[in-house]
Amino acid sequence: MKNSPAGRVLAWSLTAALGLADAAGCSPSDGSGPVAGQVAGHDGSSGSAAGTAGEMGATTGGSGGGSGLASTGGAPGPAATGGVGQAVGTGGAHAPGTGGADVQGTGGGSASGTGGGQSRGTGGGTSRGTGGAGGIAATGGAAGMAMGGSGGAAPPGSIPIFLAGGYRGRTTISCDDGLSWVANHSDDDSVCPNHDCGEVFDTITGVTYGDGTFFISRGWGMPGNVLRSQDGVVFTQVYSGKQFGGVAYGSGTLVIGSGWQTAWYSTNAGQTVTGAQDFSGILGANTGTIRNVSYHPFGGGRFILIPDDGAGARKFVVSKDLGKTYALGTTADDMCASRVTDVVSGGDVIVGISDETGYACRSLDGGSTWTGKQISAAGLSRQLVWTGSEFMAYGGGAGYRSTDGDTWTKFTLSPTGLRFGALARSSMTGTIVAGSPYGSDYGAQSFYRSIDGITWQALAAGKFVGSHLIEHMSFGFGQHSAACP
Repeated sequence: MKNSPAGRVLAWSLTAALGLADAAGCSPSDGSGPVAGQVAGHDGSSGSAAGTAGEMGATTGGSGGGSGLASTGGAPGPAATGGVGQAVGTGGAHAPGTGGADVQGTGGGSASGTGGGQSRGTGGGTSRGTGGAGGIAATGGAAGMAMGGSGGAAPPGSIPIFLAGGYRGRTTISCDDGLSWVANHSDDDSVCPNHDCGEVFDTITGVTYGDGTFFISRGWGMPGNVLRSQDGVVFTQVYSGKQFGGVAYGSGTLVIGSGWQTAWYSTNAGQTVTGAQDFSGILGANTGTIRNVSYHPFGGGRFILIPDDGAGARKFVVSKDLGKTYALGTTADDMCASRVTDVVSGGDVIVGISDETGYACRSLDGGSTWTGKQISAAGLSRQLVWTGSEFMAYGGGAGYRSTDGDTWTKFTLSPTGLRFGALARSSMTGTIVAGSPYGSDYGAQSFYRSIDGITWQALAAGKFVGSHLIEHMSFGFGQHSAACP
């Protein structure tokens, strides 16, 4: 299962309400039943009430940050001297700092300052100030109302959340900027032999976020399902009955990759799902499992899927009409699509990496053509990140960075020799989180956190639960829950 994206599905407690008691016979559901966890209501102390602890409170000047949801800079509560509301500091979003959200100051989101009016920075957000307009600030403060990549603006009352998933429906979330992971859940907590939980219905194959909702796909070797959640804890079913190989969201569209030759799309967050093109007409007769699905803003929006095309071979398949039809991309080197596990955009540059071969492949035309090179003989992490100014990937105990996806520079990690599997980056604070690679699970599992991608902090025991392998991570904005009040 090491190389099956579908074999890295978030483990979930499937209840009778979802009609998933029979793992092999998953059928479509109206999505009304919860899968796991609880949902807690909003409370004023968490920044959802007006006033000194309120969300988007009074607009006042001051040097102190407003209160609200702290991500890296402090806990919720009233500001000592500054404005109130969800505060944005010079170094972190949703945290007390030198300028508050809705506060006139030097670094505040939605505040008057030298940064000008509403504009999109590297990560796109609705903010003003010297700290950078946008959810992804390269070095300064992040925006008060950030755009989560292609997923849209943070919904009112939401909090920044990392969602991670892996074998046996395992999910866990971080709502404190990667300092700890909570709400750990698996369908089955028993240890899988040889780090492989087998071909089962609840293997998580993809995790994505868009417009206030997290989505996961599940099912490897057996029919699974697609689930959605607004808090990363309680999930309801979107679609079922197939083996699913990944999900992606962008431009108001959810695309679901099938385990075999087909993709679906939804324009209403999964309430209804429409079938798309059968890939057997694009690729050879051996076309098989889709291994990855990704969205890219190039040219008004592209979805790129990675299906198998015969033994060990994979191809890039591109949709220019938001998931309705697809065409085969061309590669200058067959290794370019071999074992690709993640595809990420940085402006108009799109980069895919292979965890096994160590190849990085680049497209400058929205995925139609690809060129690549091997950047690590020891392989690479399952995922890579775009920081707003450069791509970062990891492999063989080192890091690799590139501003253009073509020229890569190797750099030393601190501590040295760290190895990662799944990664994700916050569009609010720029924090990067990572999980340990294949073979490092249960008692040997680790979670990491970095503010620059170079120096990393390994989380202490008690800050997470060691369990099944994590193979997918994503960042988004979710609602409060009992785990993240």
